[in-house]
Amino acid sequence: GESILAVSSPLEFNGVVVGVMRYVTATRQLDRQLLVTTCAIAGVLLVVSGLIFVSSLIFINNVVAPVAEVTEAAKRISGGSYGIQIPNRYSDEMGELVDNINDMSVKIGQNEKLQQEFISSVSHELRTPLTAINGWAETLLADVGGEDEESQRRGLNMIVKESSRLTKMVEELLDFSRMQNGHMQIKFERTDLVAELEEVLVFFRDRA
Repeated sequence: GESILAVSSPLEFNGVVVGVMRYVTATRQLDRQLLVTTCAIAGVLLVVSGLIFVSSLIFINNVVAPVAEVTEAAKRISGGSYGIQIPNRYSDEMGELVDNINDMSVKIGQNEKLQQEFISSVSHELRTPLTAINGWAETLLADVGGEDEESQRRGLNMIVKESSRLTKMVEELLDFSRMQNGHMQIKFERTDLVAELEEVLVFFRDRA
């Protein structure tokens, strides 16, 4: 009932085999050493597998999950959700990337707001001369063949001025586009504030 290891070797004398020497030993120690070696190898494999699993979790938590979160936020920003912020829980390069994306989101939101305000302001500025032109045109049409030549001349002058003002606004919009593209040089010039004030007074007095 015991495992053994046996070795036999012939004994020769003057070229004649006179006997056989047989050595027999139990393999308990060998079996024990084999079991210890097997357990050690299994333990090493288990430790390596555990390290791979832990490193995978760390990689997922520190790289894959943040990248997925940043990607989702970038999709939301590109979809029009300007101004959103990503919670920054990182202190490495990923944290720097999150800060840059948050800063970009804020700036895009501000630019979007400025663009809306600009469009609203331009619409208001264009509406004012158009209202004046339309009002004076209706007045002149209602007074066709009338005798108030001075009033007609003043109305026509106002239409010409407001048309020139519209043309100037369009040119300013083009200048604004050139300025954004870096193809415009700003030149300062003096403005006659008294003349501007007189024009405003004439415009609102006639409207009143």
